[in-house]
Amino acid sequence: MPEINIFSGDKIAHIAVYTLLGILFNPWLKSKRLPFYKQFLFYATLLLLAALDEYHQNFILGRSVSVYDLMANALGLSIAFVAGRWDTK
Repeated sequence: MPEINIFSGDKIAHIAVYTLLGILFNPWLKSKRLPFYKQFLFYATLLLLAALDEYHQNFILGRSVSVYDLMANALGLSIAFVAGRWDTK
């Protein structure tokens, strides 16, 4: 039986990396003073890039695509997006 490892150090690393990416992205996004929907579209683009990063692992020997990795990436971006909205300075 294949092992389903939903919560592991690997997933925490995915969350951390994509949270950091979003947090580093937030000041630039804030400086543009874009409406909410455009900010959301930028984050949707980051999520698309995360999905493409997962997909390209199909072509790397020894690597595989994981929907759980993508979900961890999405969670990290979501945390950063909410944190960016919370910061009202």
